[in-house]
Amino acid sequence: MKPLLRLLLLAAAATYVGAESVPDRPFMIWTRSEADALRARIESEPWAKARYEAMLKEGGRGGTMRNLFRYVVMGDQKAGEAERNYLVGIIGTHPAKAEKLEHGGRHYDCSWDALRYDCVYPLLTPEERSGIEKTFREYVAYQLEDTKEYTRTSWLPNMQWPRPMAAHLMAVALRDRPLIDRIVNSNGGWKWYLDHYITSEGFYMEEFGKQYSMIGEMLFFCRALERMGLDAIGYGYTGSGGGTMRKYLES
Repeated sequence: MKPLLRLLLLAAAATYVGAESVPDRPFMIWTRSEADALRARIESEPWAKARYEAMLKEGGRGGTMRNLFRYVVMGDQKAGEAERNYLVGIIGTHPAKAEKLEHGGRHYDCSWDALRYDCVYPLLTPEERSGIEKTFREYVAYQLEDTKEYTRTSWLPNMQWPRPMAAHLMAVALRDRPLIDRIVNSNGGWKWYLDHYITSEGFYMEEFGKQYSMIGEMLFFCRALERMGLDAIGYGYTGSGGGTMRKYLES
């Protein structure tokens, strides 16, 4: 098991059950208390320290997650600044720039921008926060205007859902409940997927080998909703055909 995955699993045991709320940042990957608990274990338990040191030697894919872990959990300012610098570069961009790509740009995934924002929020100026939030709202609005006719045979999650799921995560990062409701109920959105696309036992309807492609985004979405007291939309939601996130994972 990858060192970073082992460290992430340490934070997965907490269960959030409570009233709807606006959580303090960070909350989408780790809460402050989770991050503090992880750091305490790394600093006090040899096996956890060894895993963290092994993670620092990793290269290649996963760099954003490693940087966010180093910043949020371990207080590594340099790692946080690297992600902050990337994030401010999205200000003023628009998803229409990807329209000429395959599948109308729906494969364009910027989910990590939502997660970056939640994690490096303290490093951003008020002006930068405003610019990023305005950009997020543009991305969500663009997705809400989607008129594609989605069916089980015209749509593959790995090709069609990256941009829509990024819009879901951006709405959560904004902590905007009305906007979350709109995107969840949108054409090709979260409820459409659980209501109409998957089977009662959670099987992905086509090319089973690609089922895992969006699980990461789906888990981040559900965990963040849980921390907002909106678990009924995420982990707790049962589609009209009986599908749930749990069944989807177990399938």
